[in-house]
Amino acid sequence: MKLARDLAPFAFTVLSGAACVPGSNRGPTPGGPSDSANDAVHESSASVDATEPASGTNGAPSGAPPAVVASPALTPLPPRPVVAPRPVAPYRVSIVGPSMHDLRTFQHDGRSYVLGTVGERYAVVLSNPTAQRVEAVISIDGLDAIDGTPADYAHKRGYILPAYGSATIEGFRTSVDQVATFRFSSVADSYAGRLGQTRDVGVIGVAFFPERAPVAIAAVPPSPTLSPPSSYDRDEEPSGSAAPAPRPTRSAPAARKAEAAPAASPPSTGAADQAGRSSNGVASSRERAPEERKGLGTEFGEARESHVQETAFTRANAASPSAVLVFRYNDRTGLMALGIRVDPPAIAGTELRTRETADPFRANRFALPPP
Repeated sequence: MKLARDLAPFAFTVLSGAACVPGSNRGPTPGGPSDSANDAVHESSASVDATEPASGTNGAPSGAPPAVVASPALTPLPPRPVVAPRPVAPYRVSIVGPSMHDLRTFQHDGRSYVLGTVGERYAVVLSNPTAQRVEAVISIDGLDAIDGTPADYAHKRGYILPAYGSATIEGFRTSVDQVATFRFSSVADSYAGRLGQTRDVGVIGVAFFPERAPVAIAAVPPSPTLSPPSSYDRDEEPSGSAAPAPRPTRSAPAARKAEAAPAASPPSTGAADQAGRSSNGVASSRERAPEERKGLGTEFGEARESHVQETAFTRANAASPSAVLVFRYNDRTGLMALGIRVDPPAIAGTELRTRETADPFRANRFALPPP
């Protein structure tokens, strides 16, 4: 895995956790159900047109005046609608627990929510099923997973995933050899909470930047040698010339007015204290301690070994990612408050439970041993 530091074409490579994952592309299977259905329609139409009269001229019985039989015209089948596939980011992100199994994730109002518990360790698994390298900038609670400052994918660098590769990010990076483990905690004990930046606690985001394809550079003739810059300042004249013109300054009346103005005294705190308190002497809302936020955050956990090294990488678009995948997380109470059904509904009543578990062939569920 690779980690980038700045917008220069150099980054760092994570030596642990990267693995090549072969990709597969499947196309539509020819001769599927839709093709069979259309063939059946064509065959039915052909059989109608090919029907011949049984006897007589133009199908009329013997001795009857000839009649004109109109052949049913073929109704052309409407063309199949061309449905353009919706572009979906090929990159994948998973939030896994200590056993590397995906944590329970729910879809609600078009968003992905992860269920966590206080003290539980988690990691972010990144997958790149494409044939080119990609850079992934990770944000945890609005903080960059590499340097711990406010996340900014346009000016921060991330981890470099190889083609068809994956990587597991287990914590905030503290050095090229260690990270501080991601663990669910209260908002107050979270890394962002201890830094006083709790506005974006509860969200994990990953921005992906594909690598720019190498461009062949033609040979450029050397530019002519430029004369060295002069030793004097641009605003001054060289020595030996006329005296430089004086720089514009404030007028004398303005200068005297500024000197005569008394020095600004520090603001009095008496009026502010009086305005900050109500008539009954209770402190205003600005002076009250902020109410502690409920739910989960991510703490700056114990040290964990994770090695990275520098590598060269140039983004195809330096400031615009090709995809941004977002996960929101909370505890059971927080998800249920959003209307997410965390637990399956219990079947009320013994009779109803019995009916719902009835089996039409209970005697044939398993093979019996021979006599």
